[in-house]
Amino acid sequence: MRSLQWFDEAPLRVKDIILKAQQGGEVSLMHIDAALCTITDDPPSVNTVVRLSSMLGPVRVQELRHMLGQAGDYLKQSQSSAVHMAKEHLDRYAEGASQSGVNLSIEAPTIAQIRIENEEAGSNSLMSSAAILQALVWSVCIPPKRERPFIY
Repeated sequence: MRSLQWFDEAPLRVKDIILKAQQGGEVSLMHIDAALCTITDDPPSVNTVVRLSSMLGPVRVQELRHMLGQAGDYLKQSQSSAVHMAKEHLDRYAEGASQSGVNLSIEAPTIAQIRIENEEAGSNSLMSSAAILQALVWSVCIPPKRERPFIY
């Protein structure tokens, strides 16, 4: 379990990551992801994204502009890949059921019956990609507190 001091020191760790990245060239999405991991061990939440966005002050405008494009493209690719993977699983199930003589319109299975663990699903995290993109956007366009969505 992390101490209160660890949470309080997160802005210093994020700033250190950004400044070291700038010394070596420029800040990239990899650095923003590393910064996100220094804020919490938990999956990204709105509070974590808000905290990260408020800590991105040292990022240069051109770096942010570049990362916004990259993060948007990456999220689109991740979304497309995740949807394709889920549809592919459903198609494989339907094909197997059809070959077994199961009439899916009569014996309609539920998602719970066909759900499987998939190693690829974990490596294609839409949540972390979306959290990073949201932090980048909120670093310059802070929404009113009443308009922040509730997500986990």
